[in-house]
Amino acid sequence: MVVLFDTFSSIIALVLAMVTRFVGFSHILRSYPRDHSLYNSLFFLVVIINIFSWNYHRKKSVPLEKQDPAQRFSAVFNNRILMFVLILIYLYIIMRSMKISRIVMFFFLIYDIVLDFIIRTLYVRFLRHRKKEAEALHKLIVIANANRLPVIRRRLELYNSIDIDIVSEISWENLNNTSISHALTGLKTAGANEILIDSYALFSDELLRQVVSASADLDLTIRRLETSDGEFTGENQYEPFSNFMTFLYSGLHKRADVLGVHYAVSNTSEAVIYVKRHLSSLSGKYLCFSNVHTTITAGENPDYMKVLNESAITFPDGAPIARTIRSMGFSNAYQVAGPDFMEAMFQASMDGSVRHFFYGSSESTLEALRKRLTERYPGMVIAGMYSPPFRPLSPEEDEKDIQMINDSEPDIVWVGLGAPKQENWMNAHMDRVHGVMCGVGAGFDFHADTIRRAPGWIQRINLEWFYRLLQDPVRLFKRYFITNSKFILKVIFMRFSHRK
Repeated sequence: MVVLFDTFSSIIALVLAMVTRFVGFSHILRSYPRDHSLYNSLFFLVVIINIFSWNYHRKKSVPLEKQDPAQRFSAVFNNRILMFVLILIYLYIIMRSMKISRIVMFFFLIYDIVLDFIIRTLYVRFLRHRKKEAEALHKLIVIANANRLPVIRRRLELYNSIDIDIVSEISWENLNNTSISHALTGLKTAGANEILIDSYALFSDELLRQVVSASADLDLTIRRLETSDGEFTGENQYEPFSNFMTFLYSGLHKRADVLGVHYAVSNTSEAVIYVKRHLSSLSGKYLCFSNVHTTITAGENPDYMKVLNESAITFPDGAPIARTIRSMGFSNAYQVAGPDFMEAMFQASMDGSVRHFFYGSSESTLEALRKRLTERYPGMVIAGMYSPPFRPLSPEEDEKDIQMINDSEPDIVWVGLGAPKQENWMNAHMDRVHGVMCGVGAGFDFHADTIRRAPGWIQRINLEWFYRLLQDPVRLFKRYFITNSKFILKVIFMRFSHRK
């Protein structure tokens, strides 16, 4: 349906643009020769471009009904601008660009953006209304401990009997004695499309991993219930589901290779809960949040590539990385930005269950950070903060820093030294520092409010890089324009090579 709406809006926009120029403005603008064959060819061209554009984006973009207004406008704007550029290229190739009215082209672009956005918005409202009236949108396989299955079933029946249909209920105990892949395959054939997992008092992490792996092979979406001990990772991370709160779950067992860097396929809420639950086993290891800049840097520096890939987990800290991973077939891959991970972890540890140490940045930033964290996340335990000198440390100084960090008994050591310095530091201190190290770059400044982060709507339309560029154009120009260009070219070459 989207391709029909896009094409319809483009055709109507072109007609309105021609009427505006040749009828509405005819008395105030000079007469302009109308080449009917040229304008007729444009009608066919917009149809062809819309069809190809839809075919290219349909598997790589967020479903229309899940987009907020900012994301919807961004998708429309990018799509229409691309079509406008292709039309201009076409006109220059056929050497007839001088025979078309600039006024027509200008109004065509404006009308097309406005019409397409309005039509998509109305269509989204229709889809959401139809969704409310539809039956059994979620056909569930419920997996939980045997004694909890009746409670979960009753809660689902009480609060959302129309949207949800329980295809099957399986206890972890019974699932342990059967072929997981065979059981799930049979249930999918019976119509199941989602799995609802309750992992309370689960006796085997390996069993959960097998379920996740089999579900990924069968393209079954997994929802995991909010944990019974009240763990919380931010209101934007959970999805309401009946009267439960759930989050999309992948098990963090899949990796996607983007230009040589091994990225985890996950999302912020899952990443926080996973790290919080595995603080003991992750102690002495480190996590990386890698973006386009660090990916390109790693491609040009084998030693740095090794550092990124030797991490316990490397998350995609950048929308272009996440989009590239989704285009490779990992539909449940999302951006896990360092500042977002920090905020979610801070919220999840307001009960005092996690001790935080902050290593890096400046004294003034750390002072502002301590004040802001204390006010915003009451109950959060700050084990210590330290700003090292902005120079290489002697072995004696380095050893003293390690001792200071370990004496504070941290669970998480946030490292804000900037890339690639922080990743190299974490790799060099692997198994020497007690606690899981997280390299978060400018995360200290964002949470200290010494650097303003882009508003949410700018983040959702993937223009946070432009917002940051305006804040520090001298330092970030090379990073965003040169490295981003390299990334685009390398990804195109990577896709071409894989197709061959």
